[in-house]
Formats: sequence, C-alpha cells, structure tokens
Amino acid sequence: MKLWKEYAIEPSLFTNYHLADAILSGIGIEHGRIVGAVPRRWEKEVRLATAELREIERGRIVERLAKLRDAIIPRQCDWNGARTWREQAFEVHAADPFDCILLDGPDAHQSAANATLGLGGVPCWDCSRSLEIPRTAPNLAAAVKPMLCQARTVILVDAYFNPTGQVRQSKWLRPLQALTATLATDGRLSRFEVHALNPREERRRWNSGLFASNCRACLGAALPQGVSVSAFLWSERKDGEQFHERLIVTDIGGVVVDPGIDDGPIGEIYKLRLISKLEVASYLAKFTSAGPYDLVEQEAVSG
Repeated sequence: MKLWKEYAIEPSLFTNYHLADAILSGIGIEHGRIVGAVPRRWEKEVRLATAELREIERGRIVERLAKLRDAIIPRQCDWNGARTWREQAFEVHAADPFDCILLDGPDAHQSAANATLGLGGVPCWDCSRSLEIPRTAPNLAAAVKPMLCQARTVILVDAYFNPTGQVRQSKWLRPLQALTATLATDGRLSRFEVHALNPREERRRWNSGLFASNCRACLGAALPQGVSVSAFLWSERKDGEQFHERLIVTDIGGVVVDPGIDDGPIGEIYKLRLISKLEVASYLAKFTSAGPYDLVEQEAVSG
C-alpha cells in the first residue's frame, strides 16, 4: 500500500480530449496519483498526440500538464524512438513496477488497463488517499518521499516536537533525519521548517531560550550536509485558534500525520491522510508571522 499510485500512461490516449480531461483531472499529489513518465519527455509526447485536437482543447491539456508538473516524475530508462511505447513501457515496468499501465486499447498484460473504456471501471484507478504503516522513521520517510523529493517548500508541524538529545535516542530526531534524507538535492528547496508549540501548562512550558538552545545543539546532527532548517516555537493567543496539527506540508501537497511525527514502539502505527490544495495553502500561510499564533523563539540550523 502507498499514499500515491504511480501510472504509466500511453501518450496516444490524449488524442481523445474527453478521455484526456478525465485522466488529467485525476492526476495530482492531492488525489494520490502520480505519473511515472516514460519516456522522460513524456509531456512532449502527449503534446504531440494532441496535435489534431481543436486549438482550445489542446490549449487546455497543455495548461493542465504544466500545472501537474510536480506529479509527473521521469523514470530512468533508455528510450528508443523507433520502438513502440507499449513495448518499452512493459520493459520499464519489469525492472521497477508501476501500479498500473493505462493503455490506448486492450492488452493481456496483468498490470495493464484499457483506459479507452473509461476509468470508472478500472480498479487500479481507485485511491484511498490514506495509509496506515508501522510507526517508524524509515516507514514515514518512505511513504512521503514521492512528495518531498519534488518539493520546494517543506514544513513539519507537531505541537510536541522536542529538539533534544542525540539522534539515535530521540523519537523526534530520528524521523527528522529520515525525512530530510528524502528532500530534493537539486537546489530547488527554498523553505524547510519545523513548527512546535509552547504549551500554556507551566509544567510543560519551555524555559526561555531553551528551545532555541536545544535546536542549536541537536538539530544539526539530524541534517545532511548543506541542508538547513528553521525551527519555530509558537504560543496560542487567548481565545485564539488552537495549535493541534500534526502535518507534513509542502508547496505541492500535504499529509496529516496521526498521532504525531515522532516514531514509536513496535505495534504502533502512523495514520496518514492526504490533504487538499486549499488546505495546503491555508497551512502554509498559517505558519508565518501573519498567522494566528505568536512567535516565542526561532532558530536556524545547518547540517
């Protein structure tokens, strides 16, 4: 089980505007579906397939493709333009399987589906948008990697985040280390943050300066070289909005992480759920100086 199903999609399907519209409407990080692009310039092949459509229809498809670029992930493969797409897609699938191969017509291959019959009757097109996995740092990182490796902005939100201790012994720093190992390394990452809450209860409150001090002392060991994170400690305003979210949010999508980002003992599970684009925009705006909480401390740390 995965949060995102990956599809190989035959470009010739896009000669039919209504079918193309149905396919592209279901693709996206928030929908739980991504495209494994074969060939690497799959989008170019799709645009070529739309050449005979009416100009307005072709324009809509091209616009859709541009908006979905973060959900179109090129597969590494040698591509021969003299051979058929279908033959080579099956070879790529044999080396590293897709969840489904959507074809422009029938085929007996067990992982293929004839998309010309419509997507409503294609079982592999169904996505739950949620996932339950054992509550360990490697499992969490593997589950969200398809999103984090494409993201330019990444924020981790957990009211109880505690930047204390050595990575190996810390239930908070182990997930942070695993998640940062999946971040983009091509220079696209511009905002990486962790957000925590300073509780109202006196016995649980951070002493002044201690959160920032612990960040300086401990976070660097959990980060790869060259990666920087900004850690924020917030407080709730009187009669204001509650800080209860446990989230991983990026510019291209987000995931609710229940019961929290920290890992746990054997037998416990993470319950992950994809959130909508509207929720993503709301959360990214919420954890800024213009948001509904008051900033207590802030510290930037590099690996």
